[in-house]
Amino acid sequence: MKKLSFFLLLSFAFCSASAQSMVMKMQMKAPIPNICGKDVYVMMFDGQEEPVPPLSKKDIEKKLETNILFLKDKPTFKDKGTVNIVVNCKGDVVQCQIDTKTKSEVLDQQIVAVFQSFGRWNPGKLDGKKVDASKPWSFVVNNGKISMK
Repeated sequence: MKKLSFFLLLSFAFCSASAQSMVMKMQMKAPIPNICGKDVYVMMFDGQEEPVPPLSKKDIEKKLETNILFLKDKPTFKDKGTVNIVVNCKGDVVQCQIDTKTKSEVLDQQIVAVFQSFGRWNPGKLDGKKVDASKPWSFVVNNGKISMK
């Protein structure tokens, strides 16, 4: 039992130490114009910072509610999806696309248009350095209203 406990403790210590140096990179199907480097990072671990939009979550939801015309006459519409934003090291949105599509292509296009309109973001950081990074946003449409998860 002592050997098993020691092994588990050692394994945990190794995993904790290696998690800080782990880096996830987004797999790109095609080159993304205007990125600063050759890789786009997905920030998931301590010491890594995701890109931050210039609006709060509440303001994003307000902007979506105001600008998504598709939902104006669909008060019972329900769905969910994910929009993925790639922000370069300068804070510019260089790619915005729906990763998990809704039942409506029009809704997906309007969501992308809203996210592209935000302006300059705070770029992601890896070990304190600004890098190209990806930020996925999950959303839910319930009774014709969008909320961010």
